[in-house]
Amino acid sequence: MASLLFAATLASCEIGKVTVPPSAPSVVVHAVLNAGAINQETNTGWTIQYNTITLNVPGAGVMAGAGNVLKDNCLTLNGQYGFQSSDVNGFGRDSLTGGPYGVVIEGNEISYNDTCDFSGLLSNKAVGWRNHNPVPVQYRNPKCGKVVGDGNQGGFKLWQTNGVTVSGNYIHNNWGPGGWADTDNANTTWTDNRITEMRERPSLRKSRTTSPSQATTWPGMT
Repeated sequence: MASLLFAATLASCEIGKVTVPPSAPSVVVHAVLNAGAINQETNTGWTIQYNTITLNVPGAGVMAGAGNVLKDNCLTLNGQYGFQSSDVNGFGRDSLTGGPYGVVIEGNEISYNDTCDFSGLLSNKAVGWRNHNPVPVQYRNPKCGKVVGDGNQGGFKLWQTNGVTVSGNYIHNNWGPGGWADTDNANTTWTDNRITEMRERPSLRKSRTTSPSQATTWPGMT
C-alpha cells in the first residue's frame, strides 16, 4: 500500500506475530486526524497481538477503534505516538463521548515514540536551550519530513473514548506524555502499569470529564 500497511473497512480483524516495518502514514496535524500504520480507519473489533510495530513515520504505529484489543506488542520508535485511540470515520462512535469505546490496552511495551518531535523545539534560558530538539540525535528519524510541532505526541493518546482499560504495560522513554487521556474521555481505568523515564514532558495527563461518574481511576501506577 502506498501510505500505510494495514488498513481496511472491515470489522473483527486479527493481526498477530508480525513485525510491522517502516511505513509513511500521512499526518494531518490535528488531534483527531493523526494517522497510523495499522487500522487507519479506526475500525471495530480488531485484535492486534504479539507484534513489533516500529519506525513508522511521521505518524503513529496503530489507530485503535471501538472494541479493539492491543495486547503483548512492542510499539517503539514511531514518529508521533505508539498508538492513538480516536474516532476517524464513525465506525464505532460512543453515544456519550463521540469516540471509541471498550478498548483494551494490555501487556505492551510502549517506548521511544515521537522520534519526529511533534512536541516542537524548546527554549529555556535556565538550561541554555534555544530551539532545542528534545529527541536525542541517535533516535531522530531522517524520514520524518517537515513536521510542525503542535504538542500532540508521546507514548499514546486517548481522545473522546469511553471504557478504555490500560493495564500491565511498560511505558518508558517517550518524548511527550507516556499515556495521554486528552479530552472528553470517560471511565478510563489504569492499573498495574510501569511508567518511567519520560523526557521533557509529564508522563500522564488526566482527561477532562463531565461528571463524577465518568472519573478516571489510577490504581497500581508505578
